[in-house]
Amino acid sequence: MIAHTTLGVRALRIEISNMANTQPLEIGSAHVALHTGDGAIVPGTDRALKFSGNESFVVPPGALLVSDLVDLLKGNVTGSVDMPDPAKTYYLCLTGDDVLTPADSYAIVALGDSITDGLATTVDGNATWPAWLTKQLAAVKRTRNVAVLNQGISGNQVVRDGAGVSALARFDRDVPGRPGVKWIILLEGINDINIRGRSTGPDALTSDELIAGYRQIIERAHVTGIKMRSAIIMPEEEVPTASERGEEIRQTVNRWNRAKGNFDAVVDFDLILQDRSHPARLNPAFNPGDHTHPDDAGNKAMADAIDLILFAGQ
Repeated sequence: MIAHTTLGVRALRIEISNMANTQPLEIGSAHVALHTGDGAIVPGTDRALKFSGNESFVVPPGALLVSDLVDLLKGNVTGSVDMPDPAKTYYLCLTGDDVLTPADSYAIVALGDSITDGLATTVDGNATWPAWLTKQLAAVKRTRNVAVLNQGISGNQVVRDGAGVSALARFDRDVPGRPGVKWIILLEGINDINIRGRSTGPDALTSDELIAGYRQIIERAHVTGIKMRSAIIMPEEEVPTASERGEEIRQTVNRWNRAKGNFDAVVDFDLILQDRSHPARLNPAFNPGDHTHPDDAGNKAMADAIDLILFAGQ
């Protein structure tokens, strides 16, 4: 699994999660190294990971373990340079890498669903909108100390569990539970709309319920001194789960998200990615074919729309 760190790395530790499973996760051995592509590593960078001093370990059901700190600049340099039969994959149990940085460094959390996670972008292409944002921050002297943490989970909802626990339930773990967080960019809600926004009835989603979820996240962020930036939900006409009622909810919550005073700042991904001749539809230039997840170019356009001035001098 290829992890792209957003700041320079001298030493790190990683997290292995078994929080969503009911059986123990047994790890016989795990290593970390610098990657050169196609399953190969930089000679001399291979390091064995240890957890509480042990190279083999078991992650209990519902638990998350953090490795011992690994120094990447010295020590035992044994290990294969090439991985046999390499295959690219999305992240399985790897949930984070925590690096030593200068004292003035801080983090932005991208809290979202599959669009933030990077579905429809090139596998291992580092082309998600949080990855593009990282590159832009690194190119500006005043924001080179800012890391971006991608906390997108495909299928995630704001107010209900489904693909993982809801954003409300995982907030403490995934935002203030991460070191150095000062900003959140929130892009969630389309799964709530598609799953429970299509029909009426006692369990149907309402715009008021989704807005109440946003309010809770904003309040909990502000209590911990973290600022909130709303990323307006993008169009999705022609998606099989889309509906007229769902579109009405999307428009209502987007108006609330844009309104002055609800969030500390806003980036309008809806305006950036919509087809200007048909605003309820994703721009064909950014549509990989599923009508909802932007391609590499669409993700870059999203990052380009984020004003970096708010992140300078924090």
